[in-house]
Amino acid sequence: MRVFVAGASGVIGRRLIPLLAQDGHAVTGMTRSESKAAGIRSAGADAVVADALDPAAVAIAVTRAKPEVIVHELTAIPAAFEGGRGAVCVWSINIAVISPLKTVCPVSIQYATQPSE
Repeated sequence: MRVFVAGASGVIGRRLIPLLAQDGHAVTGMTRSESKAAGIRSAGADAVVADALDPAAVAIAVTRAKPEVIVHELTAIPAAFEGGRGAVCVWSINIAVISPLKTVCPVSIQYATQPSE
């Protein structure tokens, strides 16, 4: 199965990518940092660098990956977070879902924490 993991370099994504790859899935992991893309690749997935708060970048990344499933594990909140940008993040994932997907797996839990740098 072709799986797209948004937030692939995060706490959950780093653990999920190798498990999916070991099970034989074709995995594409999205990260906003080129420096973290190598870790995604070494875990057995293709890596794509895109800002989740940029709807066009997310749409391009997802379109190129042609996933059957999107796993939404975006949890890092930038220090300059503004409430409106959160809506853009959700909207960008929704744009990605416009493809003929049957399954989207969202983050199951999030805690209120201090923003990351």
